[in-house]
Amino acid sequence: MKNDDKMVGSQNSRMYDILSRYGLLYKNYTPGGSDEWKCPVDYSKVTPIIEAEIRDSLDFLRFEIEN
Repeated sequence: MKNDDKMVGSQNSRMYDILSRYGLLYKNYTPGGSDEWKCPVDYSKVTPIIEAEIRDSLDFLRFEIEN
């Protein structure tokens, strides 16, 4: 993380948001925490989420260009 979560103005929420979106919060390394962050990523769960976001983005762009 960029800052301590307790710091005023901490920007860590961005990291939490993106890791959470893809079900990867366990990848957040915390000193003295668990070693779960070392586990491999199950891309069969992450890829469909990314593909759906790509489709949504392309649909949005097409709509904006065509209208």
